Amino acid sequence: SAPTLGVLYATGFAEDAQVACILRDQLRRWGIRVVIGAPTNLTFARDGSASLVGEPVAIVYNYFPTSWFDQLPRVWVRRFLAAYLAGGFALVTPLDQLIIQNKKISAFWHRYRTWFTADEQALIQRYVPATRCFVPQQAHVYIETREALVLKKIEGRQGEEVLVGRLMTPQEWAEAVRAIARREPDVWTVQAWVESRSVPFPRPESGQLERMFPCIGIYVVRGEIGGFYTRLSGVPKTDYRALNVATLIAGDPTLCPLPLVRSGAA
Repeated sequence: SAPTLGVLYATGFAEDAQVACILRDQLRRWGIRVVIGAPTNLTFARDGSASLVGEPVAIVYNYFPTSWFDQLPRVWVRRFLAAYLAGGFALVTPLDQLIIQNKKISAFWHRYRTWFTADEQALIQRYVPATRCFVPQQAHVYIETREALVLKKIEGRQGEEVLVGRLMTPQEWAEAVRAIARREPDVWTVQAWVESRSVPFPRPESGQLERMFPCIGIYVVRGEIGGFYTRLSGVPKTDYRALNVATLIAGDPTLCPLPLVRSGAA
């Protein structure tokens, strides 16, 4: 029989519960047994095997920010890692996401760009906005160059604690920069502002076309593009107010091998 998949999600967020339920229902239609629950609902036997809400699971999908591991009980995290390393279950979301999800990784790529191959350096230069760690002594420079900068906390969700200089007043920006410099400079990065291209899109409430800014996330499955997660915002910042929209791929069908993203509009 097919192995059972356990989906762990952040139970405090209703939108995450919705996605977990949709995923469960869709996979069940394909004959895959799915159980959903909070991370701490996952328990472990001595041999490393795992159970979610009492049901054995062979595969675990962490559908919650990996940065939240440090907010879970230490005893649970140790048991989780020990069971995983013992081969008790397969993990869909790789643990190296703990590094990739941290926004300081962009600063690392730029600071140590010469550690990478020529091709990798070209990718960093072309696609990763110039990023550096927040330096309190440079606060006055950040204040003076407000419209050219974006401040990002190293761990965030849905645009929380992302400060876009040109979307704030000079006073708001100066107060935020001084507060960061005073309280927690080590957990913030400074990134160059990059112009975003807007697209026309009908508002769900009125159907009226508005210029909106897309943020397109790419799912990678075994090194290949497996789908897209697209959000649209009325301002060049993606937060909880953004619209989730389906993504239509036009042209080369090989760019999108999975049917899940073949319909919709963006």
